[in-house]
Amino acid sequence: MGEVLQGSTVRLHAPWPPCDFNAIGTPKCGTKWLQKILYLLLNPPDGSLRAWAARLAPWAVKPLHVHHMHEGIIDDYSPRQKVVFIARDPRDAIVSGYFYIKNGLDEGDMNATRESLARLDPEAGLEQQLIKYMKYRMPVMAYWFHLQHPNVTRVRYEDLLGDLAGQVRRINRDAGIHAPERHVERVIAQVSFESMSGGRRPGAENRASHFRKGVSGDWKNHFTERHCRIFREMGGEDLLRDMGYDV
Repeated sequence: MGEVLQGSTVRLHAPWPPCDFNAIGTPKCGTKWLQKILYLLLNPPDGSLRAWAARLAPWAVKPLHVHHMHEGIIDDYSPRQKVVFIARDPRDAIVSGYFYIKNGLDEGDMNATRESLARLDPEAGLEQQLIKYMKYRMPVMAYWFHLQHPNVTRVRYEDLLGDLAGQVRRINRDAGIHAPERHVERVIAQVSFESMSGGRRPGAENRASHFRKGVSGDWKNHFTERHCRIFREMGGEDLLRDMGYDV
């Protein structure tokens, strides 16, 4: 881990208590989406047997929480502690994060704020975010994507977009949740982009929303040749190949 994180200022998080699920990803990679998927899979609706038992004997049924972390490193993998890590094409994550901060939806990080980005033209602002993301975020993405551990399940944002039903079922299976199929079908309906964004279809942009656009490949509309060169020189294309993306 030390080699992967060398030169990065990643925050190290202490382990969460056992029996919790952890949705982990670098910013703007779909962690909120993943958190919703996990929470719904783990907590069936009020009419379920588990919900009925929780009302009847709440001391006997432990609530199943889902922790959402950016850049989390968990050192203690107990048999019951689960991690689901979501990756995304970092170029799209960079563009999404740039607009998220510039449009005032987040107070900013890595010394970037709405005010500081407003003082830069779009190309310069995006370049600033690109360099910082590659330096501080990419090592964490690489760490989690390459970590081999039975308690870690990996999913790609683009795969959720392309086959939501199949990926939700895979998460349910690989993370050891094993919710019944009838419940899984309800979850799939609740976590579509249309449901999460208030009715918009993927590609219909709302810059005031956390779920801005819901598409992959938007970086092509914003990256210049200079951005692409910086991304390549900082190892971005190597990471893309490792994660199975086309370059």
